[in-house]
Amino acid sequence: MAEWTVIIKNNSGSDFLISDLGVDIQDASTVNLHEEAGFAEIADSDDLKDALTAGTLVLNDGTSDLSPADAVNYLSRIHRKFLEENYFNKTELSTPGSASIDYENIANAPTFEYAFWYDNVKFRVLGLELPTAPSSPEEGDVYVDTLQNYQKWDGSAWQDLGAALIGDRVIDLASADQDIMTWDGVVWDIAEPDLKSNAAVTVTDDGDGKAARYVYNKTEGVWKKDYDVDFDPHLKRGDHVLKHDADQIEVENAYSNIGSSANDDMESVISAIDTKIGTIEGGNLSDINIQNGIVYGRDTVRNKWMGPREDFIFSRSGFTRKSYLMIGDVPSNQGGVRVQRNMTITAISCQLDLSGSCTVEVRKNDGSTPIATLTISSAEGAHDNTLNVDVVEGDFLQVYVDAVTLVRSPTVKITAAYNGGSL
Repeated sequence: MAEWTVIIKNNSGSDFLISDLGVDIQDASTVNLHEEAGFAEIADSDDLKDALTAGTLVLNDGTSDLSPADAVNYLSRIHRKFLEENYFNKTELSTPGSASIDYENIANAPTFEYAFWYDNVKFRVLGLELPTAPSSPEEGDVYVDTLQNYQKWDGSAWQDLGAALIGDRVIDLASADQDIMTWDGVVWDIAEPDLKSNAAVTVTDDGDGKAARYVYNKTEGVWKKDYDVDFDPHLKRGDHVLKHDADQIEVENAYSNIGSSANDDMESVISAIDTKIGTIEGGNLSDINIQNGIVYGRDTVRNKWMGPREDFIFSRSGFTRKSYLMIGDVPSNQGGVRVQRNMTITAISCQLDLSGSCTVEVRKNDGSTPIATLTISSAEGAHDNTLNVDVVEGDFLQVYVDAVTLVRSPTVKITAAYNGGSL
């Protein structure tokens, strides 16, 4: 779409956060908002329109400062132009050839249909009731002779696979449309009179002794192989490729009929797992602590029981300078990520699209004071895996990027572990 200039000035005497954009406009600053947010976001921002109407912010279109009313109208024109250039109207959609990209103009347009599955077929045959074998066969080729027997070429000779059974289905490659034929005990009949363009069928043996899926191309009148189908048998419960004798391994209660005279060649070791206190017999400390079904490990650096880790991703597409990063399509200042248990932030990382400098601030519960920070200095990214910041169940995390100059497409990952308490 056409480029629009949206310059925002803040001379209100205090910083102003455009909440639904997550963009912070510092007092006495000028921000090229079109560099930090998409035109659709800008035009749809009710918080920006309210601030312009109230005179808190001023919009400059690249030529002059606009009055509050003109500024709102300017955003409306952006919105209308965006819709015109990115969406088809009702007339365009209903008139063939009028849309910029019209389906009828696509020569090789695919059929957007689900696969129509036919019953399985046994073989793809070179012909039916042939008095003589086909010349120049390839390994795996099959045909039906005058006795209604299947003949398969093994690379050096034709092998008789036996007679066709009533109900057998095959694809006749010699027919004009490669019809699916079925044997009724007397004659071969067409099983599917009108093959669909999205037809699919499984061929039990397509020449290599294995099954394969084929899809029908109605325009060309041919079946085309899609992929092989694995019909290898699965191991039954209790089967295992590893075999052992009963006296070579000790498994408690596994061999109840073995007498006391059996020899054990493997030493049995009992591993204690403490459930809460963190000590085992003799006063030694356990490395595992289980609380409410959650396994915690000993973190001697942070002096805590640390459980499963979770990663939280915050990002923003395009350039930004003083903005909250997004969770999905929502600026994190409008929600954030809520933690379900007491947790400890153990690491943070940030990656930029281009080298830049900024400070990443992890905030919580709509506060402006960071609980953790990460600084990037003239680089594409940075990380810190030494953090030890506790948050409690019900806290919600937000991420703010503070930069003097624009940085591009920051993506921040916060890693936090369940906190099982002090060691």
